[in-house]
Amino acid sequence: MSSYKVPAVVGAVLLAFAILLSVVSHDNANAQKQRVQKIVLKYKQLSDKALKDGNTDSAIKFAKLAIGANPNGRIGYICLNNAMSSKYKSTTSVANQTTTTSPANAPIPNSSSEDDLGC
Repeated sequence: MSSYKVPAVVGAVLLAFAILLSVVSHDNANAQKQRVQKIVLKYKQLSDKALKDGNTDSAIKFAKLAIGANPNGRIGYICLNNAMSSKYKSTTSVANQTTTTSPANAPIPNSSSEDDLGC
């Protein structure tokens, strides 16, 4: 009977150690997420301040640093969008304009280019 107790005790100790290791690693993962979140928020604040001061290049730099700190997060990308929109706001109005071409106004294709393509 005593030969069965040793493996049972060793198994119980290993199970307890595995549970303890799991709890510790989970706590470390949460602490790491919190550190990354603090870094990202700091870069967001710096980007927002630079944007408010009119320094779009610095705002873009800080937004990219926020993305580098957490590439899967949304905050850095939102900051980058805001900074780029501010930097290129004179061209965004042109980009948002749509042009429509009706069939009557459509350009007539050049027949020689069709021959070149084998059409």
